[in-house]
This record gives sequence, structure tokens and C-alpha cells, in this order.
Amino acid sequence: MNLNWTLEVTILLISFLLIIIAVIIAYIQYLKTKHRTFLYLTLTWISISLFALFEALSYLFLSTILFRYHFYFIIFSGFFLIMSVDSFSRYFIDPIKITICGILSTLCIVVLYLPDSIVPYTFSNGDKSLSSNGPLVMMTTIFFAYMEILWVYQALRLFITSSSELKKYSSLNLIGAFFFGIIPVLAMATRFTLVIPGCGFIAISLGAIISTTAFALQPKLRDVLLEISRDIRIQMRKQLEDQISEKEEQYQFLYTSMSEGVSVNKVLYNDEGEIVDFIIEGVNPAYEKLFKTVKIDAIGLKGSDAYKEYYQIFLKRYNQAKTEGKPQVLEVTFQKIKKILFISLFIMPKEGQFANIFMDVTAERKRGKERIKSDKIKLIGDLAGELAHGFNNLLTSIIGNIELAKLSNTSNSQNNELSDFLSDARNAAFQGKDLANYFLTFAEGGAPIKKTIHIEKLLRDGAKISLIKANIKSDFNISKDLWLVDCDEGQIQQAMINLLINAKESMLEGGKIEISAVNEIINEKSVPLSSGKYVKITIKDNGVGIPPENIERIFDPFFSTKQREDQKGMGLGLTITHSIIKRHNGHLIVTSKVDVGTTIEIYLPASESYSIN
Repeated sequence: MNLNWTLEVTILLISFLLIIIAVIIAYIQYLKTKHRTFLYLTLTWISISLFALFEALSYLFLSTILFRYHFYFIIFSGFFLIMSVDSFSRYFIDPIKITICGILSTLCIVVLYLPDSIVPYTFSNGDKSLSSNGPLVMMTTIFFAYMEILWVYQALRLFITSSSELKKYSSLNLIGAFFFGIIPVLAMATRFTLVIPGCGFIAISLGAIISTTAFALQPKLRDVLLEISRDIRIQMRKQLEDQISEKEEQYQFLYTSMSEGVSVNKVLYNDEGEIVDFIIEGVNPAYEKLFKTVKIDAIGLKGSDAYKEYYQIFLKRYNQAKTEGKPQVLEVTFQKIKKILFISLFIMPKEGQFANIFMDVTAERKRGKERIKSDKIKLIGDLAGELAHGFNNLLTSIIGNIELAKLSNTSNSQNNELSDFLSDARNAAFQGKDLANYFLTFAEGGAPIKKTIHIEKLLRDGAKISLIKANIKSDFNISKDLWLVDCDEGQIQQAMINLLINAKESMLEGGKIEISAVNEIINEKSVPLSSGKYVKITIKDNGVGIPPENIERIFDPFFSTKQREDQKGMGLGLTITHSIIKRHNGHLIVTSKVDVGTTIEIYLPASESYSIN
């Protein structure tokens, strides 16, 4: 063992004793206040004092083991210093600071155990000592710099934010931070420690004593940053709450103003943990309007009561959404409210909750069916038109030849009998032409030739023609200020006759047909028509009615519920009626109940003349 009482060892031992003074001051304050800041300061100063002591002993005994171990104490002091700094402004330790400290500590230890990390050193006077190589010096300097920057930063913040009453104590703390944080880093970075060994430790020990004394003289100093931090946290929390409140208001506005109905639901379990039903927890105004209910009645209602047999579909889609992790969609026809609803089902963040968004697509689906029906009628109409034109040409030729045959006929009794036969043939041919013209209603050749008329006379005449010799009474209710319509008088009368004949044939034992006409303004999607003014004609009978499975097919070509041998026509009457109304930019709605009767509503656009006196 080579004992060399050098200046380096002496300075380190003096630094050790000075830091012990800081330890004593900090610990006494901890015993008085029980404040964690002084506990962390005590542990920090103990770690640094042991760092100085072990370094002095390693130089004294030229022990590389002691020299290596003394670096561990500076690592400990780094963690305790972070706890001290955070105790000024936080209620918890910043994980980012601790993580950085851990990374730097790990790098220091790795470099510490590299070959030749510790090397002998000889002063100019021949004294022996130990020194660290370049990488170890660099890592140690970075670690010290990180620690001391944190301490200087908190002292500077404290000085800036403290009141005039505390300013002198915060100034004293800032001076201590300068000694603790600035001078040692500069000494290590410039290798001034090789000129005056241990000078950095003298600065650290003086800084520790000064800063600790400042806090001991004015304990309120430690709470300044904590109060500021608390105010900042309160302000940030208030801002966050305001943002959340604003978002909630936005979502609530969106929720209440949506045109689609929304319900929030929670699933219900049985004793075995199986999903058996769900309960409605909230609905928006659109839902109330859609399902014709009120919020107070809807909330708390079970799905099995609200949606009857359909609730099982919702539960099935809920399970699918949970399994697949994505929203589910379905389309349901609710007979109770007579609507077709497109439904999107979403899983809510809260366990067991899901939301349904109901979109009314009744009008869209009806328009789709109308388009399909119109396309079908147009296809048949095109075919019928071609056939009718060819048939007309043949009949024209036949009628012409019959006329020539009658002209060449003589006046004897046998020829008179032949003339009667020719007349019958001529009448049959003209009936064939009428039938051909009936077919032409489908084709472009049957496009309406419109004129402005009052519809009342046309309705009364149609009823007189259709109900002749029938045990059926017609009851008219025509609005006095009924608007005029632009229509093909012959086609519309034919359409009315077709509808009235169907009504008559449904009342085999007689009855009453109610015929009304009123003005109506369309501005909703309930009827697939453009917004505007319309004349609404209603024909209501009390006949046998139409079964639900047939009501969608009554306008299909050649469809009829009558037996073919009893049928007077060919199942084209209502199809032609539908075609006529559509070509007048109108619409038909049929509602019926078996054994109660059928109601047909016809909408025709009002003329721009609207009405006459």
C-alpha cells in the first residue's frame, strides 16, 4: 500500500465533511417537517458524500476496486436528486426523468467495466493516483450534467416564480445551484480537475450546504413550485373538463338533431350468464317520432316488449358484432308502424351496451318497387304496342274487304242473310281494333294527350258507366274548390272505370262505393312524388278485400285472383290503370283488409291553373 497524502485526497475528505454538514441540515429539517423533500435531499447528499469518501480512499490506497465502486454512489445520488426535484412541483415521480437516468446509469456501468477504463496516473511531483479513461470521463460528465441541469432548472424556476418575500431565499438557493450544477460540470469538461484535483467536489459540497440552508431558513420555499404546479394542474383539468363538456354538448346536439332514430341499449343476462334480452336506456327525438312513442315510455322498456319477435334479431347481431369486432346492419319491416327500417348496430365502449341507428327507408324501397314495376310494364307495353300496330293493320284490311263485300251484295233474301253475317264480322273487327287500342296504352303511341279539366264530371261519368245495373250505390264527396288537372280525359276515365269495375266485382252482394276528391300539398317523403300541389282521388269499397300476399302484385300484368274461365278480361285492367297514372306523373296507393274492403288513393298533379270558380 503506497500512502501519498496529496492535495487531491485532502480536498476530497474536506468535501466529504462539508457534504455531511448538508446531510445533517437536511435530516434535521426532515425530522421537524416530515416533508419528503428533505428526506430525498438527505439521501442525495449521503450518496454524494459516500462518492467523495470512496474516491478519496481509492486514491489513498490506490485501489481500483474502491475507485470502481465509488461510481455507484453517484448513480444513487442521481435517482435521489430526481426525487428531490420532482417533490418541489409534483405529487409523483416523473417516469421520463427516471427512465433517462436509468439509461445513463446503465451506460456508465457498461463503460466502467470496459478494459482499461481505470488507469494509473502519476502527478508531476511523483505522487501516484488513479484516473478514468476518455469514454468513462465522457459518460460520467454527461450523467453529472443531467443531474445538475435538473437541479439548476428547478432553482431557476423557483427564483422566477417566488414572491418578493421569498426572493432572497430563492436567490440563495440559486447560488447554491450554481455551485452544485455549473462549476463541477465546467471543471470536468475542461479537465481542470487534473490541475486542482477534487475542486469539483468542493463546489458540489458548498452548493449542497447553501441550497439546504436556504430551504431550512425558509421552509415555505419548497411549496412555491408545488402550488404553481397545483394551479397549473387545476387549470389544465378545468380546460380538459371544458373540452369534454363541449364535446358532450356537440355529441348531444348531434344525438338530438339526427334525422335517424337512435336507441342506446344494455343487454340482460339470466342466472347462467346467458344473454336473454336487452333494455332501452336512451332514445333521441327522431326515435320517438319514428316509433310513435315518448322518451319516458321508451326508456326502461325491454327489447322483447318494444320490438316483439324482432328483438331476437338484435341479440343475434349484437353477438356477431362482439365476435367480429365491427358494426352490423340489417333491414326489418315493422308491421306495427308500417315502416321498413335500415338498422345499424354498434357496440358501445361500456360493457354490455350497444346502440341502434334506425333509418326509415320505406319510401326508398317503395320507389324501388315502383321502378321495377314500371320497367316490367314498359317491357310488356313495348311488346303490346308492336303487336297492336300489326293487329290494327290486319283489321283495317279485313274491315275494308268486308265493306267491299257488302257493297257488291245484291238485295235477295239469301244475300240479306249474308249481309247480316258481314255486319257481324265488321262489328267484331271493330271490337278487335278497340282491343288493339287498349294494348296501345302500354306503348309510346298511348302517351296522354292532355288538356285542363275539372275531374268531378269525369268521376261521375265513370261511375255511371261502371256501376250500371249493379246493386251498388256511389257516394261522392268532391271538394268545392278542387284544383284543375292536366290529363288525357279518355285515359283517366278508362283508369277510373277499371278501378270501379274491380271495386264492383269485389262486392258480389252489393254495397256502397265512396268516391272523393280533395286538394293536397305533398312535401314529405311518405309518397314517392315530387313536392307540389296534387288532386287526391279516393275510391273506397266494402268488398272482400285483397290478401296481404297479393297486394304488391295487383298491378302486375296478367295477375288476377279470379279463375281464368270466370275472368272477364285478361288481368290487364289494373296494369293499364297503373301505366296511365304513371304517365300522368301521378301515383297510386292501395290499402286493403280482407272482408273489410279496399281503398285506392290516386294522386294527379294539379294544373298550374289550380282551380276555377
